[in-house]
Amino acid sequence: MTFAKVKPINHLASRLDQQQQSIERLPSSLLNHLNELTSLTKSIKTSLAGCLPDDIIQTLTVGGYHDQTLTLAVASQTAVNHLIYQRSSLLHILTKDVVTFRELKRINVVLNSSPNLLTQPKNLDVQTKNDVNVKTYADKGLSPKTRATISHVAECVIIHERLKTALFHLAET
Repeated sequence: MTFAKVKPINHLASRLDQQQQSIERLPSSLLNHLNELTSLTKSIKTSLAGCLPDDIIQTLTVGGYHDQTLTLAVASQTAVNHLIYQRSSLLHILTKDVVTFRELKRINVVLNSSPNLLTQPKNLDVQTKNDVNVKTYADKGLSPKTRATISHVAECVIIHERLKTALFHLAET
């Protein structure tokens, strides 16, 4: 493995600059793999631009391409459902339009829950009001209403005893 000579990461720089410096520090094999996935993402976005809504195209990335299986990642569950519903037509389009995918047999779609800092706006250091609310609420645990709902479902709906016990335990903690 070869590492490129780079300066140490500037910890006072913006997040985007820090991430760019981190990418430059990657081993060449990982950097080549990242460049390959980025190239595949660009070719897929151009091929599917007329077939999919713009909001899906903007968040679409290639998660992997191995053994005639393409893994696509998108940012919302709605987009995942949309792509799964159109999987066969997407497979047909990609095998016809993109030379790389001539042997493609299967498309998997996953939810990309982690943000990609390279595609986000420059002002990453600014937190919105919603971000602060989510962080403080996550520290508090479950709300009383959620606890009551979980207990009610466990008591009235769930038949499996181990699952019922686990749900009661979740509602208590």
